[in-house]
Amino acid sequence: MDAASLQVSASSSTGKAMVGENDLLIVGPGVLGHLVAEKWREEHPGCQIYGQTVTTDHHDELLSLGINPLLKETKTDQKFPYVIFCAPPSKTPDYPGDIRLAALSWNGEGSFVFTSSSAPYGCNDNGPCDEDTPNVPIGRSPRTDNLLKAEKVGHAAAIAVLAASAAATSQPKAPEAPTPAVHAMATGSTCFLDHMKDIISLSMEKHQHMEEAE
Repeated sequence: MDAASLQVSASSSTGKAMVGENDLLIVGPGVLGHLVAEKWREEHPGCQIYGQTVTTDHHDELLSLGINPLLKETKTDQKFPYVIFCAPPSKTPDYPGDIRLAALSWNGEGSFVFTSSSAPYGCNDNGPCDEDTPNVPIGRSPRTDNLLKAEKVGHAAAIAVLAASAAATSQPKAPEAPTPAVHAMATGSTCFLDHMKDIISLSMEKHQHMEEAE
């Protein structure tokens, strides 16, 4: 069976297949999503990982990575125990609405993590930010407005929000630098991260600790 056939099969049969207790849906499976998928599979051998996209442009690549592609427009009643939303706001006219839509694919049994950004917070020149840093006002820019509204939706839906700084995708993490703990991070709260490695690790840990707290 060729990649195109597999793509159609993955997109059309998701609503019929049984969902496993460790299956994961990645909404917006880009660079971060690929890395999370790799780490998740290491932690949960035998699980199924789905990647929800707006177009079919990268479906062959997803299949080569063992990620089942799923079009956003595909109608399905399937719900997943674990969902991570890492789609960028630049790809959609209604980012908060996309968070609400993705939440409908979560069965509430595991966890839903939204990887946001530090952009909605008053960090001067990419300076230090923490969870107490004030939000920028609505109207600062369309991007920050979208992110602020999306985080509000996330908090209301008891979704964990991981706010990553812009430096996360460009600055390497020092080998000796410890990964911050999120054991006390409450569902619906926000945690700031500074490096891509932290985002991946904390996405994984947050899923696990939310499950343990059930």
